[in-house]
Amino acid sequence: MNFIAARSCRGSLLPLQNIPVCVSAASPQVNSIRGVLRRNRRCASAISSSTYCQDLVRKHDAEHFLSSLWLPADIRQAVFAIRAFNIEVAQIREVTSEIQIARIRSQWWRDSLGFVYENAKDPGHPVLKELAKAVHTHQLNRRWLERLIREREKRFDESGFMSMDEVEDYSEGINSSLLYLSLQCVGVSDIHADHAASHLGKTEGIITLLRGVQYHARRRKVFLPMDQLLAAGVSQEEVIRQQNEAAITEVAYTISSQANSHLEMAREHTNDVAPRAKRVLLPAVAADMFLTRLQKEHFNLYSKTLDAPHASLPFRLLSKAWSRAY
Repeated sequence: MNFIAARSCRGSLLPLQNIPVCVSAASPQVNSIRGVLRRNRRCASAISSSTYCQDLVRKHDAEHFLSSLWLPADIRQAVFAIRAFNIEVAQIREVTSEIQIARIRSQWWRDSLGFVYENAKDPGHPVLKELAKAVHTHQLNRRWLERLIREREKRFDESGFMSMDEVEDYSEGINSSLLYLSLQCVGVSDIHADHAASHLGKTEGIITLLRGVQYHARRRKVFLPMDQLLAAGVSQEEVIRQQNEAAITEVAYTISSQANSHLEMAREHTNDVAPRAKRVLLPAVAADMFLTRLQKEHFNLYSKTLDAPHASLPFRLLSKAWSRAY
């Protein structure tokens, strides 16, 4: 299961080159994938790899794009590469209906990541080119990048979450890992920054889950944790049909309260976190704004205003950045 909504975009190169495919060469699935790959290669060749990553993040992860602008230029490009890598991996399951094809593509990214660390050859793919620069400049820990792939693979069957603990584990594996990598880019490694990143990552993961309720309901999918639905007496069908709204609101309140608790715990470390690390933790601003908006909407997960852009986000980021907070 992916939290990033499926989009038909030029930015998702389909990585099937240089790997054995255990299906007929005439397979329409493979031919289709190769066709998209060729078109995307031509598109990617027209722009630099750094611009490619920047545009990919701007298009699919606007809030993190804005918060990353407050990082020093060299650090910013490394963070864009990390987040672009995450977007590419997140889209694996979204662009194919077959798990086997998804696993082939996922293995390609895993193998390519190995080439990046071994410095074996020119990665070719624009995201991998930029990621290679980041890896060798900032000595990025390979396990965090591999963790992004592994956690996505666990959800290829699009199974739901049984409990909030599962949601938090998944959020730690994805969102917190991205923050740990960004902290490495700014050269910060201490317990306070790590704890703040861990809690903020959980906040972001939970918020992404809440944001996705409308999108997934339209596709007859529900990823709200079963323990919370059962406690409130809500069925998955009711979530899809927007029925039993009072009980669903109760679920939203409980889950968002957990997200807010993690946000508060992340901010408890503000005075102990190095100034350059605070810029990495600026995504807390957008998280706070979403939770505030959800509260104003009385925890209605179907409100059309929830996903509207936050016009004041750039100014809030400016305020936090200059006050050395997050």
